[in-house]
Amino acid sequence: MVDGVVVGNSSRDVRDGDELTHLYCHSFVELIYRYGFIPAESTGPMEEDVVSITLEALLAASECTARDTARCGALLASLGLVDESPWDGLDFLTSELRPGGRGVAGLVAAGLLLSLPEKEWGMMEESAAAQTRLSQDESPEDDESEEDEESEEDDREQDARVLAVVCRLCAVHGVEFSVPAGELLDLWPGLLVQLSTIPTFERAVEVAKRAVAARLEALGPPVDAQGGLDTPAGMAGYIWRLEAEILAQAKDALGQPCANWC
Repeated sequence: MVDGVVVGNSSRDVRDGDELTHLYCHSFVELIYRYGFIPAESTGPMEEDVVSITLEALLAASECTARDTARCGALLASLGLVDESPWDGLDFLTSELRPGGRGVAGLVAAGLLLSLPEKEWGMMEESAAAQTRLSQDESPEDDESEEDEESEEDDREQDARVLAVVCRLCAVHGVEFSVPAGELLDLWPGLLVQLSTIPTFERAVEVAKRAVAARLEALGPPVDAQGGLDTPAGMAGYIWRLEAEILAQAKDALGQPCANWC
């Protein structure tokens, strides 16, 4: 937006008489939610379609009753394992599963932390808080950086907290710690391989499996999608199939070795 005017830029040269099209988003759920339609030729989930697992569902799957929800949410959110729901008006924290089994590493990581004994959980809170203070001390006070630069800085601070927490957890259990190689887009898949030998790891996998199973059960029976994709029933049926497919892919991914998770 420039001076209150929305400006659209073409992605290629436009010749006289060419049809102009607009890429709305990469999510069928988003298309319905914000624009009220699905293209008639739609097949399968798009890359940004998600199924949300709420923090409360994770707590139920982990049978974690010793800590309150706010305390659990604060640590998991600081490590990027849960975030505010992407849907307007829904005020709770969620973990997002994506097509192809993406997101299961974060789900297992959340289950791993929730399964820790209280003493170890407290250590993880201390490590995350200490790293946050360190990052704040190192940040310039008068930084007037652009929004994109601020977002990158937030990501770096979150990565630093993740590394601090996992390093502490490895030290507690006598596991060798190393920073995963490659670009730090998502640390958890590589870190979980290192954590796979600690006592609560298998329980964490079961927590993730229970959370996915409960979400599948909550879907209920297939929606009777009468009519095409231009009808409310047709769109409801399509979304049911999308969510069922993403959850089935997550279930399959959790049955594979942790080195394959993403």
